[in-house]
Amino acid sequence: MWRVTFQRSWGFQGRAFYPPPDPINAMLSFGYTLLLHDVLTAVQFTGLDPYLGTFHVIEAGRPSLALDLMEEFRPLVVDRLVIELLRTGAIRREQFERPAQRPEAVYLDAAGRALLVERYEAHMQAPVRLPTGEQTPMRRVVLLQAQAAARVVRGEQAQYVGYTP
Repeated sequence: MWRVTFQRSWGFQGRAFYPPPDPINAMLSFGYTLLLHDVLTAVQFTGLDPYLGTFHVIEAGRPSLALDLMEEFRPLVVDRLVIELLRTGAIRREQFERPAQRPEAVYLDAAGRALLVERYEAHMQAPVRLPTGEQTPMRRVVLLQAQAAARVVRGEQAQYVGYTP
């Protein structure tokens, strides 16, 4: 979907994260970093070891469990945000830069980062509906899902059920 929708105007050829070769990958990478911070905080709050994951390879310094839990929120938070910024024209090409010391990389400039952080925070604080009908901020949903994973690990819950809006 990304390639078909944004390839021509934004040079997107597919997901590439280090270094990001185009503006879309730059926004995705930055957004996923913000999301990882929130998920990592939620996992640590539950008392689980964020480095002992299931799906992501366990490596020194890699928060595999946080990366595992982050997967269900990528499309709901970051992908949706990037698509919104592109479709509405809120982000412009001038908000990206290629550093002289790394010309193959594309990064958001200060104004682009500020915009993405502002919109990310608004999305994380916006109320969403839980399966119970309760409305709660998306950031709390991340915490609730981390707590659900902790209950599964402790044997208090039979299986993990992902969040579906």
